[in-house]
Order: sequence, then structure tokens, then C-alpha cells
Amino acid sequence: MSLLSTAKTSVVISLFSQMDGLGIGITVFLLAVSVYSWAIILERIIFFKEMERGFWEFERVFRKSQKLEAIASAIEDIPESALSRIFRKGHSVLKESLEVLSAGTSHHGNETELKAGMVEIQIDLLKESLGIAADDEAAVFERRLGVLGTIAAAGPFVGLLGTVWGIMVAFHSMGGAGTAEFRVVAAGISSALLTTVAGLLAAIPALVSHNYFIHKSQRFGARIDEFNDRFQRLAWHRLMQSASEPCEQDLSSEREQPIEREQAGDQEPRSEIE
Repeated sequence: MSLLSTAKTSVVISLFSQMDGLGIGITVFLLAVSVYSWAIILERIIFFKEMERGFWEFERVFRKSQKLEAIASAIEDIPESALSRIFRKGHSVLKESLEVLSAGTSHHGNETELKAGMVEIQIDLLKESLGIAADDEAAVFERRLGVLGTIAAAGPFVGLLGTVWGIMVAFHSMGGAGTAEFRVVAAGISSALLTTVAGLLAAIPALVSHNYFIHKSQRFGARIDEFNDRFQRLAWHRLMQSASEPCEQDLSSEREQPIEREQAGDQEPRSEIE
């Protein structure tokens, strides 16, 4: 095995040494691009692994409680993730919406249509904020994936450019030698094909990893959309509850007033009899 690997290495070195300047430059460039793509691949693997853990921890906490305040305090002890960042953004907007709704109801009193309109406006603002946060996280998921896609698409063509150039140089050398024997150009053509190999070595891992990471990003995006829908439902119930609280207080006070009047009416005749 060691002899075979040594022989292959010596063949590659021999072919590389027979290249001209452009062929060497293209091969070195493709090897550097391949190393860079592998660095991106490893970084994305670690990133998505940590993100998967953070998603799982957050979803576990989110399913256990229906109270947003309890969830906000519980996520402080779990790994950071896109869902936790979106939740904090949405919870912050919800707090502001509750303050706006409370101020509006205190100024305008018990107006049902007005309160319903204010709730719808705050829900629209919350939905917009969650959508912006989701788009920001989607950009994080797809970071550097465009580079992998470019390497996958352009790598073979760059290698082919080096091969075509090497073949042109080989046939030019054959013409200068004044002979049509294939052995004259065989070494040049074989060394020219090395650039195609380098291009494929750079492109194939980039293509496979690019498709895999795009699939992972889409799955995370679907989970974010599911979370946003559930958060909006919880926020809607919370806002409606906040809007109905002044109404309930007004109704309870209205119920107490007739009772007090009746008691006062019962006491007045008694005083006259006495």
C-alpha cells in the first residue's frame, strides 16, 4: 500500500512539474479554493449541530409552558439559538404592545370596536417584527453557502480551462518539434488533465455540502415559521385578555352600584319609621 501511494504521489508531482506557469497557477488556485471550501464545510457542520441543540432545548421549554413570562425566564438557562433570539424580540414587542393597549384603553374607556382595532394593529406590528427577525436568522443559516455554490458551479470550468490551455500548449510543442507522434504530446496532455482533477476535487464536496446545508436551512426555516404562528396565537390571546380586563372591571363596578342603591333604599324607610 505504501509503495502504491508513493508511486501515485510521484506521478502527481511529475505531472505538476511539467505544467507551464498558467497551469501551475490554476492548479494552485483550485487547491486553495478546495481548502477554503472545506473550512466552510466544517464551520457549517459545527454551526448547524449547535443550532439543532439550541432548537431542541427551546422547543422543549416552549411546549412545557403557555405563559410567555415563564418561557422568557426559562430560556436564560438553555443554549442560544435562532428561536430564543426571535422569542426575545417578539416578547419585547409584545410588552410594548401591552403598554400601548393599556394606555389606549385608559384614555378611551370601554369601546369594544376601538380595542379590537388596537389589538389587530399590535398583532400586525408583532407579525412584522417576527418576520424581520426570521429573515435575519435565515441569512445567518445561509451564510457562506453562496460561496460553496459558486465553487461547485465554477470549479469544473476553471479546471477545464487549465486542461484546454495545457492541450493547446502540448499540440503547439508537437508542431514545433515537427513530428506527429503521440508520445510527444502525451506528457503535456496528461499534465493538463491534472487541472480538471483539481477542479472536480474542489467542486464535488462543495456541491454535496451546499445542497445538504440548504436542506438544513429550509428545515430550520419551517420550524421558525411554526414557532412564529404559535407565538402570534399566544400573543393574540394575551392582548385580548389585556383589552378585556378594563371591561370586566367596569361591569363589576356597575353590578355593585345597584346593590348599594338598594341597601340605601332599605335604610331610608327604616329611619322614617323610627
